[in-house]
Order: sequence, then structure tokens, then C-alpha cells
Amino acid sequence: MFRHRVFLLLGTLRKNRPMPNTIRNANPTPDNPVYMRKGKMLCAAYRDDDGKKPVRMHSTPFPAQHLPSGRPRIVNGYNKNMRAVDTTDAILKAYGGQRKNRKPWKKVVLHLFHRIEHNAFIFYKKKNTSETLVKSRLRFIKEVVESLSGIRNE
Repeated sequence: MFRHRVFLLLGTLRKNRPMPNTIRNANPTPDNPVYMRKGKMLCAAYRDDDGKKPVRMHSTPFPAQHLPSGRPRIVNGYNKNMRAVDTTDAILKAYGGQRKNRKPWKKVVLHLFHRIEHNAFIFYKKKNTSETLVKSRLRFIKEVVESLSGIRNE
């Protein structure tokens, strides 16, 4: 059954995961990514700007090329094909409630609350048509908090 199917792999790697030492210890400059290939698997280390941590990626569908912008093709492919989990995590991180806390249950409750709020915002955007004005996510959060607390800021 699987003989005729082609499986492609594309994703990011954490530094503590198994990978070639060339990629793990790479210190790429923004205009010079580091590539390494074994068979169909391509590993790359790329730094977007000076001062940022390098991003380590692996891929089977993309070659070791960079675009005219200097960004590796593997990064653009990942961003283009990123699905709901990665997108939601990125959005939640922007408004995240991850604070230092000694009680782990508080982090879990806050995370669940942020997920519920994010899903409510997605439903809100789908419900509102183009003729009604769609609020920004921040404005939506403020209005939800105001309505739940009974405080109106007018």
C-alpha cells in the first residue's frame, strides 16, 4: 500500500534533538546559511538577523538553494506550508500569558483560556461578513474582558 506513495518531510529542529554536529554547532550569518545533505534529507541552519538564534530545519522536498532575498528556499517552503498548529501557536505566543509561576495548574488554565478566546475570535471573523467591520484581535479581547467584568470603557 505505501510503496507507491511519496512522503515528504519538512520541519524545524530543536538544538537538543539528534542532528549532524555541523548543523547543531553552526553559526550562520544572515546571508550565508549552512546546508548538509544525506540522501534525500537536507538539513539547514539559517539566521534571519544578527543577534537572533539560528533556525535549524530539515526537509526532503527542497534543494539547498536560497532565493534572491537571501533566505533559503526551505524556510519559504516551511512558512508557505505551515498548518493550523504552528499558526495558532505563533498567534497565541503574541498574546501569551506565560508568566513565571510556581503553580503549574495556573499555566494550564491560562493556556486553555487563550485557546478558547482564539477559537472564539476565529468564529467571530467567520460570522462577520465583508459589509460589517471586523475588529482586531486585541480589540476583540478587550471587549470580551469588558463584557465579562461588567466594565464599559466608553
